[in-house]
Amino acid sequence: AKIKKALIQSPPALHGQSSNTVLLPGGGKMTVEVESVIKVGGMGNLKITSDRSIFLYVLHRGAGTEVTQFFPNAALQNNRIESSGPEVTKTISFQTSPPAGPEFFEIYASSAPISVNIPGTRAGNFTTFDRSKFFDTRGIATALSATDTTKKKSDIPDSLTKARVGYLLKD
Repeated sequence: AKIKKALIQSPPALHGQSSNTVLLPGGGKMTVEVESVIKVGGMGNLKITSDRSIFLYVLHRGAGTEVTQFFPNAALQNNRIESSGPEVTKTISFQTSPPAGPEFFEIYASSAPISVNIPGTRAGNFTTFDRSKFFDTRGIATALSATDTTKKKSDIPDSLTKARVGYLLKD
């Protein structure tokens, strides 16, 4: 699937938040936010707001060689967020762990279900993947795809839109 990045804004951290807003294929937008600085062992909140219903896939990337499938996970398996009004917000709370340093989330959105096509390792409620197998040398998530199976009997690739937001994990 093609991954599109249509950036509207990527302002500096305001009011202690890092945020990013992207345009969605077919219209609409998605905004992602996280606290810009979080203490090791502290709690953080990833907030995703969209003005239409979408499927989400959230990856967490830290300093290590692995990438973690943050959402959906064993506790939150439904990765479709439904918009019944002007917008819908999904907030996911998380606890941090060492080591300190820059970390970020990559949030992928699509109008079709998103799936991963490589095996991972279960770690509690989450699944981890080898970063070198999940991304190509340019950093494109080649292990992800979105397919709309409602249009025909064959799978039709759908586009993925990516937003990225980071924070500093401090001791």
